Amino acid sequence: MRRERDTRDRRRVLLVVQDEAVDLGWSFFGPLIHEMVAGMRSFEEEELATVRRFLQTMRDVAAARRRGPQDGSAGR
Repeated sequence: MRRERDTRDRRRVLLVVQDEAVDLGWSFFGPLIHEMVAGMRSFEEEELATVRRFLQTMRDVAAARRRGPQDGSAGR
């Protein structure tokens, strides 16, 4: 990864992923990603929709917790 100045806003610094890092990531995670995608193909679309809804709900719950308890139930 390297840092580059943003040409439109000199106050910003952009992080640029180098091709070598992308290649390394694919060499490590690529086979796993392909196996996971193949495994997903064994599920019906309705099953995947349920999983997506579950994961989205859990993400929303975690995000709400990060923002802080809304009902005064901290410590429960």
